[in-house]
Amino acid sequence: VFDNINFTLSSVTVTDASSSVTVSGSVGLLNGNPATGTVTLYLKDNVTGKTDWIDNFTINVTEGVGYAEATLSGKIYLHDYGFVVISTSTPFHFLAGNTYPSSGTMIVTGASNGRAKLTVLNSTSYTVDVDANGDGTYETSSSHTWI
Repeated sequence: VFDNINFTLSSVTVTDASSSVTVSGSVGLLNGNPATGTVTLYLKDNVTGKTDWIDNFTINVTEGVGYAEATLSGKIYLHDYGFVVISTSTPFHFLAGNTYPSSGTMIVTGASNGRAKLTVLNSTSYTVDVDANGDGTYETSSSHTWI
């Protein structure tokens, strides 16, 4: 059992036959209720020079009797696509023993305030709504089942 674990990476390079990536940043895990994981990582592709990063991406998990709730927040930047901000407007609610949540809403916001909203309908399905132009109105909606 641990109270917290913190990793700090100062320029760790991983190389294989066709690629090389240098990683720096930190990972922190805090045991408790809520339990919290926070990641800030910068990844540089040493072949292309492109940089991707995960900034202050945080997962909080709170346990109750017969359930757990999880929230997500943070930023992710991909060199070729720009950045998105992730937030959980309603915590993901997991019933004990279930792999997938039974409720919850996550919003991913990108350029020009465009956004995608994932809404959990039940433990087997969810919807994704897209506001591509950032005007606050979701233009498309599609339903899916968890894999």
